[in-house]
Amino acid sequence: MKITVIFAAFLLFVSTSFAQGSVEGTITDAKGAAVGRAVISLIDAKGTTVAKYTTDAEGYYTLDDIAAGTYKLTANAVGFKLATKTNVLVVDDGLTVIDLTLAVNSTAGSGGSTVTSPWPQPKFSFSVEFTVNGKTSKLYAQEVSGLEEANEIEYRHGNDKVFSTLKMPGLKGHGDITLKKGNFVNDDTFVKWYDQRLQNVIQHGTVVISLLDEKGGVTMSWTLKNAFPQRMIGANLALGQFETIVLAHEGLSIKK
Repeated sequence: MKITVIFAAFLLFVSTSFAQGSVEGTITDAKGAAVGRAVISLIDAKGTTVAKYTTDAEGYYTLDDIAAGTYKLTANAVGFKLATKTNVLVVDDGLTVIDLTLAVNSTAGSGGSTVTSPWPQPKFSFSVEFTVNGKTSKLYAQEVSGLEEANEIEYRHGNDKVFSTLKMPGLKGHGDITLKKGNFVNDDTFVKWYDQRLQNVIQHGTVVISLLDEKGGVTMSWTLKNAFPQRMIGANLALGQFETIVLAHEGLSIKK
């Protein structure tokens, strides 16, 4: 009898010690569209981050195995302002549902004010804003290459005794722009634009590529003239992600 009582008390102690709660919810923008790849952080009273989660394509997140207590919840996504919810109560064996709406960061993207940031950047993040047929949309990428122009030609006189070429200015050349490791933002505008290429009726558009700092502010930007998508590789439309996008253009300008 005594052993039974001790064992029951032990089970009660174990269940009480390991009882934990969960927090879940959905992150959306001001229009109600899901915000994917938003980083959700749960912070305790000491300022320690006890759990993190990156939202899926539907903007959903879940934080499990959280000790009972009161926390602060934050949501951070590229192109949006940081959202914060205080006094988030977690109870044992309970589920706390917190939905957050993110406001667009007005300093991020074309036309925003430039935010000074330290160099080198710890991690690169680019916003890519494109306007086609009067409609503007945006996507994001971690890597961008080809942001340069070349106007150099090589020439050698036929009777030149020096067997090497001379380099002289020539017509401007425009290389392709390659975007890598990115995601679309809650619409299919770019995909429809790319699909026009397959029908050989592509529309040229203006593309603004902006290098963002850690707060989403623009450090510098490049504007592409008469651009259109040439290739799209490794795109997962269900998750709103892509591996590589190649853009053709007819000139670029730089704004610092």
